[in-house]
Amino acid sequence: MRRSEQRLRHRSRIWPIAALTAGVLLVGPFRAAGQQAPAVIGQVVNSSGATQNGVALPSGGTVFDGDVVSTGASGNAVIKLSPTSQVSLDESTSAVFSKVLDQLRLRLQKGTVVVESSDKSLMAVVTPKFEIHPALAGGCKVYVGLMADNSTYIESAQGQIVIVDTKSGKSYVLPSGQNTLVPENASGIPGLQPRQQVEAATSQPPPPTPAPQQPSARQKPAGHNTGLLIGLGVAAAAGGGVAALAGGGGGGAGGGGSPASPTVP
Repeated sequence: MRRSEQRLRHRSRIWPIAALTAGVLLVGPFRAAGQQAPAVIGQVVNSSGATQNGVALPSGGTVFDGDVVSTGASGNAVIKLSPTSQVSLDESTSAVFSKVLDQLRLRLQKGTVVVESSDKSLMAVVTPKFEIHPALAGGCKVYVGLMADNSTYIESAQGQIVIVDTKSGKSYVLPSGQNTLVPENASGIPGLQPRQQVEAATSQPPPPTPAPQQPSARQKPAGHNTGLLIGLGVAAAAGGGVAALAGGGGGGAGGGGSPASPTVP
């Protein structure tokens, strides 16, 4: 009995110490996390059949840095990023939200998202191959979708957007009102040239237009002297004719005088 009592007393002394140690280890990280609260991404305007980190996402909720928002087969979610911009998740979509400095980023895992803004949106949509963001200040409306065959659909319904190939580092500009479907193993983007090549081509001055060559004094056209000779010949002939008329008139009037006047009735 004495040995059993000693063992129980020994255990009773160990358990409080172990429990206290575990409590410190568990409470410490939570306190640290509380001191560094995650950044706010936006407010949920509408949510139907959507989850946030695996938990139902209610309308009016808040999306934080690092959250995973997913929608079901018939679900959707609209998140207000700022007074002038928002992002919509269509059905069967999953995306991870993050904030790097002042830029909001959405890493699309599957499905389709729509980013809208009445000014220059700071949100970039990231896919396994591309990073998409607005090219110019002003309104934009961008559709980005990952298809079942792993192709990427990108549409600029409003405003120019820049598409950066994260593997090659090349960037492309998709004009407003156009779209493209990029196969999984495609090299570049069909129908678009890298922005670096376009800018290089437009920055080069056009080749100078050669001035028309003027004929020199030694290379005058052959017809120039010919015309002069013809003109001189005509003048000489006319002079000869006048002389002939003058001589004939003198002979017919008996040695000199003007020709007779026509008879007046």
